[in-house]
Amino acid sequence: MKNACIVGLAVVLLGLAGCKEKAGKESSSSAGGVAIVDMDKIALAVGERQKITDALERDQKEVNAKFDALVLGAKTELEEMRKKAGTSPTAEQQKAIQARQTEMEQGLTAQRDQAINALKSRHGERINAFGGQVRPIASRLAKAQGFSLVIVPIPGLLWSDESIDLTSKVVDEINKLRQAGQFSLPASAPAP
Repeated sequence: MKNACIVGLAVVLLGLAGCKEKAGKESSSSAGGVAIVDMDKIALAVGERQKITDALERDQKEVNAKFDALVLGAKTELEEMRKKAGTSPTAEQQKAIQARQTEMEQGLTAQRDQAINALKSRHGERINAFGGQVRPIASRLAKAQGFSLVIVPIPGLLWSDESIDLTSKVVDEINKLRQAGQFSLPASAPAP
């Protein structure tokens, strides 16, 4: 339902882009219309997508190593409990071991979920930081061409006129600014 609403909104917005001309007003084809900027293509073209992917993989490896250490610690503790209980543990010892195992499993699950959420958050922060750098460039280019709205391609968008796609112009502008020393992407921060 949500995707249908988004697609519907995009279709309405794209339709409105051409209404101004049809109403007899003098304007360029983009005046007051909607432009598209594909952030993924921009990130790929300027090398940021690989940096974001590499940073995510580094973060994932670090989290996996920490989680593996926690699992090993839990297994070791349970093995020690079983060893103390001997070959014929009492019902009370079995119950204590089972309770501790359940507690550890729940704790590990909670820590795993927390780590996954932290990874997602950090990945989102990196993407948003990149978008924050690209946004002013895309806005400036869109305004210069008379667009009043810039969107990213959305799932379900079946077609758009190439004249409203500013992606390559944004990449060209970033490359010009880089050559002039006026644009640099932030270094990837370490994992949280």
